[in-house]
Amino acid sequence: MISTYQLELSSNDGKRLMPSEGYKLYSWLLSQISTEYADELHQQQGHPISQYLYFDPEKETTIWQINLLTDEAAELFSSALDETEKIELHSSNVYVISKETKPDVSFRDFILRGREYTTNRAELQFITATSFRQNGKYVIFPQEKLIIQSLVNRWNSFCSDYSLDDEDALRMLESGVSISDYSLKTVRYKLKNVYIPAFAGRVTLSSHLPAPLLELWNSILLWTPYSGLGIKTALGMGGTKVRFIEK
Repeated sequence: MISTYQLELSSNDGKRLMPSEGYKLYSWLLSQISTEYADELHQQQGHPISQYLYFDPEKETTIWQINLLTDEAAELFSSALDETEKIELHSSNVYVISKETKPDVSFRDFILRGREYTTNRAELQFITATSFRQNGKYVIFPQEKLIIQSLVNRWNSFCSDYSLDDEDALRMLESGVSISDYSLKTVRYKLKNVYIPAFAGRVTLSSHLPAPLLELWNSILLWTPYSGLGIKTALGMGGTKVRFIEK
């Protein structure tokens, strides 16, 4: 099962927390468990946490979203997230104003819900800096193939019961999904003393797929807000929301 927390945060000096503070919050989260477990998690290729920090303009507040992608991750971190009222960072203190726990979901839920949508258009909103790595370089435009590969690879890292390993189906997905509209800007994500080239904004994805593949694609899209997209999703990058566009 996948557990999701949303914590409303406030800094001690009243200033708005920046998305790049997500890395510091991740470090705090790891400090709540044993060093042995923390080192093991940090080195895993398929990291069982995706988290990011963003400002919600409707609520006029800063939200820290944490997705715990395995039962083990939930067991390790839930008590710290349930109990904490103050997060001590190196440079400042951050206070938890409110907490919300979303209902747990499973990959089976994504598959069943994917059948409910018949629209072939969806919008991805990149609410924190997002980037890909290809051939040793950062890619700062959301190419269709890279989006699908990122989501499928992370799906397969955490779901052995419904693995997506049909190469023909994946090739059909890559050829049947295209970016039909976008509003993007380049940004940088500060990670320690490095600024990672990235992008933020929105893209609209249109698909021309037979019904079974459309259901599969919709299931993958539903997984996106939990998985995150691209690189360093455990460190605060790649926070993504999905909106299905009805005909």
